[in-house]
Amino acid sequence: MSDSEASTTPALPRNEYTIGWVCALSTELTAATAMLDSEHELPSNPPGDKNVYTLGSIGKHNIVIACLPKGKQGTTSAAVVATQMLESFSSIKFGLMIGVGGGIPTKDHDIRLGDVVVSTPTSMFPGVVQLDLGKAIEGGGFERIGSLNNPPNILLAALQRLETRHEMKGSKIKKYVDQMIKKWTNLKQKYNRNDSMKDVLFASDDITKVIDREPRDGVKVHYGLIASGNKVIKDATLRDTINGNLNHHVLCVEMEAAGLMDNFPCLVIRGICDYADSYKNDDWQGFAAATAAAFAKELLSIIPASDVEQMESIKIIAGKIVEISEVVRKIDQHQERHARNDFLEWLTPVNYDAQHHEHLSKRSPDSGKWFLEHPNFQQFLKGKKKTLLCQGNPGAGKTVLTSAVIEHLQHWQPFHDASAGGKVSLAFVYFDFIRKESQRTIDIFASLIKQLVRDELPLPTAIEDLQNKYRTIPASSRSDKDIEEFSKALNHLISSKSTKTFIVIDALDECQDGDGFLKSIFTVLDNTEAKLFATTRPSTRVEKRFEGGLSLEISALTEDVENYIQARLPEFTVLSDENDDIPKELKIHAKNEIVTKISSAIDGM
Repeated sequence: MSDSEASTTPALPRNEYTIGWVCALSTELTAATAMLDSEHELPSNPPGDKNVYTLGSIGKHNIVIACLPKGKQGTTSAAVVATQMLESFSSIKFGLMIGVGGGIPTKDHDIRLGDVVVSTPTSMFPGVVQLDLGKAIEGGGFERIGSLNNPPNILLAALQRLETRHEMKGSKIKKYVDQMIKKWTNLKQKYNRNDSMKDVLFASDDITKVIDREPRDGVKVHYGLIASGNKVIKDATLRDTINGNLNHHVLCVEMEAAGLMDNFPCLVIRGICDYADSYKNDDWQGFAAATAAAFAKELLSIIPASDVEQMESIKIIAGKIVEISEVVRKIDQHQERHARNDFLEWLTPVNYDAQHHEHLSKRSPDSGKWFLEHPNFQQFLKGKKKTLLCQGNPGAGKTVLTSAVIEHLQHWQPFHDASAGGKVSLAFVYFDFIRKESQRTIDIFASLIKQLVRDELPLPTAIEDLQNKYRTIPASSRSDKDIEEFSKALNHLISSKSTKTFIVIDALDECQDGDGFLKSIFTVLDNTEAKLFATTRPSTRVEKRFEGGLSLEISALTEDVENYIQARLPEFTVLSDENDDIPKELKIHAKNEIVTKISSAIDGM
């Protein structure tokens, strides 16, 4: 039958469709549609259902096929599609998740490209497990966070019967693929196996070494565990690690099945289109999609339609299905949060928050108010000048003033309308000669990135690329030659933000690599819209670097000193109000004398 002769039959009532077929890619949808014995006309969707369906039949089974939206692969999209399908076709009894996946050859399973893997309960595991692959891809361990329930018993019984039939008579996969190609001649080039398609397996410990395997004809079916997550795996070492950690039962990795979780009872069938390694490509995708669809057709051919009709429909749990998207969303956030936290710790274990709060605790409420209201500081906040350098002698209060600036920026709204830009992005560093081992230029750049990215989900691409390049190198082993890559990542991060970015540096004079750090940080300023606030002891070298920017001299103002002393005096128990041994008038006099004497001694520092 030629393509032009194909036709559809009238649609059946919705309650006569009993099998839901979900796929992720257009290639998989094509194979599924072409494998139907007949296609039915498509009625309009109920309100709120955004799926696009294909209706048809295989034998006496009436089937609903839905594909994930283009470019929306993953567990969440699969959950949404399944949810809407069940709401629109309430008589569906079980589901089939059919498409392509990455194969994991083992000593017990000689998996080849084009073979079929079927999710089957194995040992202590159900047919499909969901993994926190975000962690795994970062080079660490991974966490099993969910599972697809065991397939319905009617499917497990049919698998048992079909496996026996295959051993005795062989499978009908090739027959069904050939029939599909004959019926739909346009599919021949993409969905049929040809001599140009090479099946090459590389060693996981040496990606240049080809593993010798005996030639083998025909498609083989494998029954075992399928691992599902929201990350594409293109790493043979990671692939084998996943398999090893699940007792070598994993035969395939993919991205959608776990999104169906327990509320869409289904069987997962995957045609193997690659080996989940760095040689991943699409050459085998069409043929693998066809073999998976052909296996599904053969499986349905041995299940009596009357048995399916007698099953309890998924409608009885439809009320729970609406929860799938939210559950999966939380799982995705959980995965991303874990990955982000591990990444932040990998960037640098150094955290300046505790140091900041310690300095801030030493500041009296009105201390530094003069500075925050000073025209130069206001111009720095709102004008075009990108730097503000504040020089002052030791003891002038530069660090406490820096803590006041940080607190001000953390709450400052650059626009009257919050929706116009929101709060600023902020990163800060307190230089300290005691911590010099963790305050090299490369360490400071890692800290700036950490602070600017810690609230972002997902991580920006530039930051993920940085991690992929340096994941095996601990923070202590990074060197000056790595600064350029970290600087580029910081540039991309700042440029991608919709809010203003401020970098605050205290005590530049205590930076061990002053010239190198200043050169690197000013390169970032030149390439981005970031602004830099810095304090230092008087330094001609530093002052020259900040030439052309704003400046403000810091000195210990009598008002600030008095406010600070007044705030700390209650710590002296001898002068506290609870001490009745000293007359109140004398305590007041003593406090005033202390404030006056110390203020006079510090005046102008």
